[in-house]
Amino acid sequence: MHLRIMVYQVENSLEAVILLRMLIAAYSLKSLIMAPLPNAELVQNSLQLYRYLLRCCKHLPEENIRQHYRHAVRQSFKVHADEDNPERIQQIIKRAIEDADWVMNKYKKQK
Repeated sequence: MHLRIMVYQVENSLEAVILLRMLIAAYSLKSLIMAPLPNAELVQNSLQLYRYLLRCCKHLPEENIRQHYRHAVRQSFKVHADEDNPERIQQIIKRAIEDADWVMNKYKKQK
């Protein structure tokens, strides 16, 4: 899985940028890793994506990590609230699911 991201020195900032980026780029269908939660393929609109990402946050290991990602998801939705291009919205949804998968797999490996 290839992610194009801006690199920061602090790991938490990097993770926040990844979550922000999950809302702005195309999803690669070549991903071999399963989605973090079942029914990711059913996400069709921004409200469903928002709920899906918040449900993913519930599966993270520690409360401070969950709070960090919930905040990042909310901020990302605020930033992209004025998006009205349907193709762009679908790109954002697909990338968000891919990046959520990356985050979930990262914390799954740390357990």
